[in-house]
Amino acid sequence: MEVKGNVLQTMKLYIPKTHTKNEYENWLNCLSPEVRVIFKVGPSASNWYPLKSFLIEPTRKYCDLFHGGYPKGAMELGRFSAEHSLNGMYTLFVKLSSVEFIVNRAAKIMPMYYKPSALEVAEFSDGFCRVHITEFPEINDLIEYRIAGWIEKALELHGCKDIQIDIPKSMTNGDPFTEIRLIWN
Repeated sequence: MEVKGNVLQTMKLYIPKTHTKNEYENWLNCLSPEVRVIFKVGPSASNWYPLKSFLIEPTRKYCDLFHGGYPKGAMELGRFSAEHSLNGMYTLFVKLSSVEFIVNRAAKIMPMYYKPSALEVAEFSDGFCRVHITEFPEINDLIEYRIAGWIEKALELHGCKDIQIDIPKSMTNGDPFTEIRLIWN
C-alpha cells in the first residue's frame, strides 16, 4: 500500500511547528535511516511512498514520544493536514459548501492520497454522519484516527460546532469496515 508524499509533507511541517527543535530531532532519530532522510530533505508531494514505513511507523513514533503511545496523536496530524490542505482559496470553498458536499468530497479524494483505498458515506442527515472505510489493506488505528481528525477539522473549518467523533467499528479490530461517526451542531 502507498501514501502520497503530500500527506507526509504535513507531518514534516507539523512536528517542528508544535515541538522544540530537540524534540523534533529525537523523533527523526527514532526513524529508520531511509525514512529519516526523506523527512530531513522533505518528501516530494507527487511521489508515492510505502505506507507502513513512511507513514504508519513515523506516526507510531510520534504518538509514542509525544502522546504516551495513545493513537489519538494521529488525530492531531489529520487535523493539521486538513487545516493545511484546505487553506487559501479552499477556505472559501469549504465555508460555502454544504457539510454533505464536504463529506462526500472527502470520500472521493481519499484514493488520491492512499492507494488502494475507499471511503463511502454510509449515512448523512443534518448534524450527523457515518462514513465507512471499506478498503484499506494496511489499515491500523493510526490511519483511522488520522482520517477521523481530517474530517473533523474540515467540518470545523466549514463552521460546525460541538463536533463529537468516535470510531465504533474498526477494521484494525477485525470489523468488516471502519466506521467514523460524527455529530455536530
